[in-house]
Amino acid sequence: MARASVATKQWRETGRSLCAVLRCPCVLNASFHFQGMPGPHLDCEALHSALELISVFAPLELHHAVLDAAEAGIKEFLEALGGGSQLTQLSGEQLRGILIYLMLPQLRNTKFVQNRRHAVLSPLTLLVALMKPAERRILLELLVSELPQAFILKKAVVPSIRLFLNERARMLSTRHTLEDPGLWHGTLLMQLLFLANEKLQEDQRHQLDLENDLGALKSRFLAPLGELWWMLLEQTIPPLVAFQQLMAAMGSASWPKCCVLLMHRNLIPVAFKQKVLQATLGPLGILCRTD
Repeated sequence: MARASVATKQWRETGRSLCAVLRCPCVLNASFHFQGMPGPHLDCEALHSALELISVFAPLELHHAVLDAAEAGIKEFLEALGGGSQLTQLSGEQLRGILIYLMLPQLRNTKFVQNRRHAVLSPLTLLVALMKPAERRILLELLVSELPQAFILKKAVVPSIRLFLNERARMLSTRHTLEDPGLWHGTLLMQLLFLANEKLQEDQRHQLDLENDLGALKSRFLAPLGELWWMLLEQTIPPLVAFQQLMAAMGSASWPKCCVLLMHRNLIPVAFKQKVLQATLGPLGILCRTD
């Protein structure tokens, strides 16, 4: 339908169909599957191509309709499960639709108002945060098994969550606080994507000859300590400035609470952590300069 709409420049039916599916989680979970397979399996590559065509060629009103539909669908998802307060055990069939919401290109397009994008991502990250550990493991397995195309994870899914976290961090930086549920819900989802990336690397490494195709392996996946970072600060600033800006971002929080943020292995660059510790430890900070 997306290709036909590009050719005819008629987007009404395409937009109506897509929005109807996004508004209804039970329908969304059963949509966009491979044809002829014995069990349900999301056809992420075809869906990604169609969504990208819509992103480039569709009129502005369709994009707003997609955001409205996604917001309504995720809220219905939460309401059906007790508003997010009493989540029942979720199955893979129920969780599959989350992958589709994550792939929406409107969520990573800064042409759309931040509040509109966050109205979709905030409840989506809340849903993931409220899941039981077993349910998050199911979602992780879905990401690995049904979204194995690393370029989709790298180009479509991660940028949306990274942009969401960056925007939340900038907003909180002006308030000198990190007290924002959305920031930490998004952080948890980013950690899940980081684990999915690592699992994809592990599962697909045997397909390549490491001696001859190591470069190909690196290009297919996210850099383990590079592309998943969100950060408030530049890596080139002096250690004392790094420490001062971190403390300013934390507001009245104590140093132990700042350490909670520094603990995350893939959220803050090692170089920045080293500079903060150098400023904190004084003469002993020289120990932090070693790899």
